[in-house]
Amino acid sequence: MVNYEARGEAHVLGLLAISAALPFVTIGVLAVVARFWKTNPRVTLPWLRALRWLTWLIGLSLVAAVFAYPHLLAFPHLALYPSIGMSLLAASAGLGISEDWVRRKAPASLPTA
Repeated sequence: MVNYEARGEAHVLGLLAISAALPFVTIGVLAVVARFWKTNPRVTLPWLRALRWLTWLIGLSLVAAVFAYPHLLAFPHLALYPSIGMSLLAASAGLGISEDWVRRKAPASLPTA
Protein backbone atom coordinates (compact mmCIF):
# COMPACT_ATOMS: atom_id res chain seq x y z
CA MET A 1 0.00 0.00 0.00
CA VAL A 2 1.35 3.40 -0.99
CA ASN A 3 1.44 6.20 1.55
CA TYR A 4 0.13 9.14 -0.49
CA GLU A 5 0.72 11.66 2.28
CA ALA A 6 4.45 10.92 2.35
CA ARG A 7 4.64 11.22 -1.44
CA GLY A 8 2.80 14.54 -1.31
CA GLU A 9 5.17 15.88 1.34
CA ALA A 10 8.15 14.79 -0.75
CA HIS A 11 6.74 16.61 -3.77
CA VAL A 12 6.17 19.76 -1.75
CA LEU A 13 9.69 19.65 -0.32
CA GLY A 14 11.10 19.11 -3.80
CA LEU A 15 9.17 22.06 -5.19
CA LEU A 16 10.24 24.28 -2.31
CA ALA A 17 13.87 23.28 -2.85
CA ILE A 18 13.63 24.04 -6.56
CA SER A 19 12.05 27.44 -5.94
CA ALA A 20 14.71 28.26 -3.33
CA ALA A 21 17.58 27.23 -5.61
CA LEU A 22 16.23 28.87 -8.78
CA PRO A 23 17.73 32.36 -8.27
CA PHE A 24 21.17 30.96 -7.44
CA VAL A 25 21.17 28.60 -10.41
CA THR A 26 20.04 31.39 -12.73
CA ILE A 27 22.69 33.81 -11.47
CA GLY A 28 25.35 31.10 -11.69
CA VAL A 29 24.49 30.20 -15.27
CA LEU A 30 24.38 33.85 -16.33
CA ALA A 31 27.73 34.56 -14.62
CA VAL A 32 29.41 31.58 -16.30
CA VAL A 33 28.03 32.53 -19.70
CA ALA A 34 29.10 36.15 -19.29
CA ARG A 35 32.58 35.22 -18.11
CA PHE A 36 33.56 32.45 -20.50
CA TRP A 37 31.64 33.44 -23.63
CA LYS A 38 32.18 37.18 -23.15
CA THR A 39 28.55 37.98 -23.80
CA ASN A 40 26.38 40.65 -22.26
CA PRO A 41 23.80 39.00 -19.98
CA ARG A 42 21.60 42.08 -20.23
CA VAL A 43 19.99 40.60 -23.36
CA THR A 44 18.33 38.04 -21.07
CA LEU A 45 16.37 40.72 -19.17
CA PRO A 46 13.21 40.52 -21.31
CA TRP A 47 13.22 36.72 -20.99
CA LEU A 48 13.79 36.84 -17.23
CA ARG A 49 11.01 39.38 -16.84
CA ALA A 50 8.61 37.30 -18.96
CA LEU A 51 9.49 34.12 -17.06
CA ARG A 52 9.07 35.91 -13.73
CA TRP A 53 5.61 37.17 -14.63
CA LEU A 54 4.60 33.83 -16.12
CA THR A 55 5.56 31.94 -12.95
CA TRP A 56 3.81 34.56 -10.84
CA LEU A 57 0.58 34.33 -12.86
CA ILE A 58 0.54 30.52 -12.84
CA GLY A 59 1.31 30.38 -9.12
CA LEU A 60 -1.31 32.97 -8.27
CA SER A 61 -3.94 31.21 -10.38
CA LEU A 62 -3.27 27.89 -8.61
CA VAL A 63 -3.58 29.50 -5.19
CA ALA A 64 -6.65 31.51 -6.21
CA ALA A 65 -8.33 28.41 -7.65
CA VAL A 66 -8.17 26.71 -4.28
CA PHE A 67 -9.57 29.77 -2.51
CA ALA A 68 -12.35 30.11 -5.08
CA TYR A 69 -13.18 26.38 -5.09
CA PRO A 70 -12.25 24.94 -1.67
CA HIS A 71 -13.93 21.62 -2.49
CA LEU A 72 -10.93 20.87 -4.74
CA LEU A 73 -8.93 20.08 -1.60
CA ALA A 74 -10.99 16.92 -1.15
CA PHE A 75 -9.15 15.30 -4.07
CA PRO A 76 -5.66 14.07 -3.14
CA HIS A 77 -4.03 15.00 -6.43
CA LEU A 78 -5.50 18.52 -6.33
CA ALA A 79 -4.61 19.13 -2.68
CA LEU A 80 -1.07 20.06 -3.75
CA TYR A 81 -2.24 23.07 -5.80
CA PRO A 82 -1.72 25.62 -2.99
CA SER A 83 1.78 24.30 -2.30
CA ILE A 84 2.71 24.30 -5.97
CA GLY A 85 1.28 27.80 -6.36
CA MET A 86 3.20 29.14 -3.38
CA SER A 87 6.39 27.51 -4.69
CA LEU A 88 5.88 29.21 -8.04
CA LEU A 89 5.32 32.55 -6.30
CA ALA A 90 8.60 32.05 -4.42
CA ALA A 91 10.35 31.14 -7.68
CA SER A 92 8.98 34.34 -9.21
CA ALA A 93 10.52 36.36 -6.39
CA GLY A 94 13.80 34.53 -6.95
CA LEU A 95 13.74 35.40 -10.63
CA GLY A 96 13.30 39.03 -9.57
CA ILE A 97 16.56 38.71 -7.61
CA SER A 98 18.26 37.32 -10.71
CA GLU A 99 16.86 40.14 -12.81
CA ASP A 100 18.22 42.74 -10.36
CA TRP A 101 21.62 41.03 -10.43
CA VAL A 102 21.75 41.26 -14.22
CA ARG A 103 20.80 44.95 -14.09
CA ARG A 104 23.58 45.70 -11.58
CA LYS A 105 26.36 43.61 -13.16
CA ALA A 106 25.80 44.04 -16.89
CA PRO A 107 26.50 47.33 -18.66
CA ALA A 108 23.50 49.16 -20.03
CA SER A 109 25.04 49.36 -23.47
CA LEU A 110 28.20 48.07 -25.04
CA PRO A 111 30.91 50.64 -25.70
CA THR A 112 31.55 51.44 -29.33
CA ALA A 113 35.04 51.07 -30.77
